[in-house]
Amino acid sequence: MLGLLNHTGIIPVSIISSGIHVAQKFFMQVVLGSKPDWPSIALCNVIYKVIVKGLANRLKRILGKCISNNQSSFVPDRSILDNAMAAIEVVHHMKTKTRGKVGEIDLKLNISKVYDRIDWDYLKDMLTFMGFCQKWIGWIMLCVGTVEYSVSANSNMVRPIIPGRGLRQELIPKKTNVMKDILVTYEEASGQAINLYKFEFYYSRNIDSNTRNGLATYLGVQRVLRIGSYLGFPSMIGRSRTTAFSFIKDMIWRKINTWSSKSLSQAGKEIMVKFVLLSIPTYIMSIFLLPSSLIDKIEKMMNSFWWGHKRDRSKGIHWLSWDRLSIPKYDDSMGFKSINAFNLAMLSKQA
Repeated sequence: MLGLLNHTGIIPVSIISSGIHVAQKFFMQVVLGSKPDWPSIALCNVIYKVIVKGLANRLKRILGKCISNNQSSFVPDRSILDNAMAAIEVVHHMKTKTRGKVGEIDLKLNISKVYDRIDWDYLKDMLTFMGFCQKWIGWIMLCVGTVEYSVSANSNMVRPIIPGRGLRQELIPKKTNVMKDILVTYEEASGQAINLYKFEFYYSRNIDSNTRNGLATYLGVQRVLRIGSYLGFPSMIGRSRTTAFSFIKDMIWRKINTWSSKSLSQAGKEIMVKFVLLSIPTYIMSIFLLPSSLIDKIEKMMNSFWWGHKRDRSKGIHWLSWDRLSIPKYDDSMGFKSINAFNLAMLSKQA
């Protein structure tokens, strides 16, 4: 098959086509009148998976040369934390900028259905511009542009479906404003559309209110007092770090309440604490130092869960404190992580 692909550059449709199996659970939900959650399983051809994996491994070797240094995701030896830290520093600088004749604004863009709206001609032109050979470009276009689905519903196979991308949203009309022209040019070139409902506009304090309102109205976006999360991190902390990171405690509390009513053995609780609860704050702790008061609350919640937390809020008896449970197993303890020590270890990677 690989030899056929190298010589002819063609992948048979029977190999590219995929099957989508809709689970029986969906039909039971429809019969019972409940809201279906569309459980489905995608079944791809094994030969097609091997071909795509081979192409991906080849592309991985030069991926760093194709993607700008400003983009850190999905590239080996780069970290997404660099982008998050840069954005946090920019927002912090704008927050403290109160003087000067020149103001600063921050636009948070959200692309609507990135993959569904990408123009295949645009992708082909970009690959050509980067210097890829026509045979390689042909292989890529066969994988992304020639797709066929067959849906299996209730043991019956529906005729093949050739999916297409939806109609583009109406583009923002061109005007003389340079910033708006850039956004429109990007939309026209790539075929993508900017989601104006999630388009946020943040400004420094030295910009007068008339200019703020005029820019927000002209761009058709909402003006916000503070930018929300970016790449999973809060972009603006404020005076109270405990309030800014309280969502971590809420996430852990929801996980605990989800599993408290279930019968978990002691080994199951150990896995739950080590690999679920303790992993929730890890991503945030890679950049920020959590306040000690918040860490104490989180450790008390996990300690309560370990010693038999119930949904009726009965705490049970805590035979050992979290500090004692954090002692390594070779010293006759459970070996749970000390959140504060782990937080400092994560931050040392940024030094």
